[in-house]
Amino acid sequence: MSGIIAFLGPAAQRLDHDGFARLLRAIPGRGSEKLDVIRSDGAMLGVIRDDWEEPDDIAGPARIGTCESALVCSDAALYDRKALSGHLSVSGWPPRSKSPSDLIAASYRAWGGNCPNHLFGDFAFVAWDPEKRTLLAARDPFGSRSLFFRQVDGGLLLASTPHPLVSLFERPPSFNPVATLRSLLFHGGVGQASAWEGIEELPPGHHLDAWVHEDNAEGVSFRISESWKPGSDPAAQVSWGREAPEALAAILSKSVRGRVPESGAGLAISGGYDSTALLGALYRGTETFPEDIPFHLLSYRLPPEEHANEDRYLSIAAESFGLPINWVDTDGIRLLNRDPSQVAERAYPEGHLHESLNRALGRTARDLGVRVLLSGNGGDNLFFVPPYFLADLFRSGRWLQLFRLLPEGRRPKLGHIKRWVIKPSIPYPMFDLLELVLRRPIDSRPFEWPVPPWLNGEVLEVSKIREGNRTAYAKRVLARHRSVDSRFRVWAASDSRFSRVCATLFAVLRSEGVELRSPFYDRRVLSFALSRPFEEMHRPGELKPLLRDSMRGRLPEEILAPRLGGRGKTGTFEHYFHRRLESEIQEKISRLRTPWESVRMGLVSPDRFRRSVDRALEGRLEWDAFIVAMVAVEEWLQAHAPPRS
Repeated sequence: MSGIIAFLGPAAQRLDHDGFARLLRAIPGRGSEKLDVIRSDGAMLGVIRDDWEEPDDIAGPARIGTCESALVCSDAALYDRKALSGHLSVSGWPPRSKSPSDLIAASYRAWGGNCPNHLFGDFAFVAWDPEKRTLLAARDPFGSRSLFFRQVDGGLLLASTPHPLVSLFERPPSFNPVATLRSLLFHGGVGQASAWEGIEELPPGHHLDAWVHEDNAEGVSFRISESWKPGSDPAAQVSWGREAPEALAAILSKSVRGRVPESGAGLAISGGYDSTALLGALYRGTETFPEDIPFHLLSYRLPPEEHANEDRYLSIAAESFGLPINWVDTDGIRLLNRDPSQVAERAYPEGHLHESLNRALGRTARDLGVRVLLSGNGGDNLFFVPPYFLADLFRSGRWLQLFRLLPEGRRPKLGHIKRWVIKPSIPYPMFDLLELVLRRPIDSRPFEWPVPPWLNGEVLEVSKIREGNRTAYAKRVLARHRSVDSRFRVWAASDSRFSRVCATLFAVLRSEGVELRSPFYDRRVLSFALSRPFEEMHRPGELKPLLRDSMRGRLPEEILAPRLGGRGKTGTFEHYFHRRLESEIQEKISRLRTPWESVRMGLVSPDRFRRSVDRALEGRLEWDAFIVAMVAVEEWLQAHAPPRS
């Protein structure tokens, strides 16, 4: 929630306190009421936040954390702080307080560069050791707290968002075409490039080590390394059969309870399996939830015919716990109604498809006095498991078991066999060879899809993005996991596009004065989910069986019952999205300045985009999400483009 900045090297020594404070205040939506700045030999550190964030179980006091000479500025919410404090005391580094910054400072002294792996929470932090003239910056694996950096006059400047790194100079940097193209493609990517040239992002689950050279002549050197590798928990392998649901319930209960501060919280709830599971894990978990801690339910009010309407299940859940529902009326919320100042605040040009809805949710929570809001984000990534294990059965010759588990039983559809059995069984090098023969791309990896027709997809940058993503996927996933099923699940749990959504949602809610916390995005929950065999994660005709089984006796059976009913996954906002897009897109496009910045950059064909919009208005919505992203990116580019002469 906080804004943090660290500046290393000779350039930092030329910046006075007021100039550094101005950089802190240039971080949008991260607070303004409390500020702390410390100058050290070779570095300056700063933090900014609001009064309501200062309890230790939110962000802690707005001051630089210390442990002996180590200095830490953090944007962090740490959970299991009591256990962490005990481990640190045993290690000989008792923290000065239980605030996140002091706990991280002591962790840095106790475990050095390995300290991120000892922290349970959502964090981005910078730790400076003035004696060694070294710095450690790190982000948690799920990436809700962003951290960007830029080399400046032989030094290094790090900040929560890119905005201070842009405002440091009178002339802003130019746009990065490849990174902008990534936003248009929904390919956040594995690299660190931001939409501005020269400004990069520290990836989630990574750390940056930097050191200031003694004579200052060589400035600052740094390297980036992976801190965390997604994988299963070996200890979870013993929890088979009936033990697994109870084990998951205990882990989820600990994750949810640890994210509720003493001042209370809210839950963004639908009637789906994920958010209702959080409610069951909180109130009927392994640990009693104190009655004196206020807790609120918030949900979107949708028309009865809307596919996302799950009021029936939501009402059953709320009544079973005696909690009222605080409704966010969606009727007057426009899909594309974005304030220009809010557009300019984005760290990522594409923003979020449902930014307006989430802003309304944040305002409703804040009006209730809720400052911490829980959400079911991540439940799909961990427990909505497609049947890729069918390809593993096919490859290993277990064909009888394969046909028993096909979705249609004895009369499987050819399309399902092709999608879940044949295509995933083909080695990627064969697809790559076929691409060379056909001279066109084949979307063979789980993160690949066709390029929208209005983008100049033939340009070199698109192939660069594709090859970069494939190389990283081969290194991070293929080299570490053998089965098709485990590869998909690891990718779904850790791909950068999902952390980018986390960071975007976090920023949107924080700008409305609310902190978003996602209990499913917890290392303990993730490693447990990845350890489970496919038999527990999949039952034909049902969704999320293990998660539902973990809530037996904690939620009413009507909520846990299978819901497919021929409609597929419930709770999606596709109908709302389509209606709003059709009614708003023409007006939105007409308000954008022409020629578009993306056209001037050579990324977009305006004629082809117009034809795609016309097709969408005729009801052919194959590119609907990309159309919204196109408009969002262009809004962002125009908000930051220098004035035209």
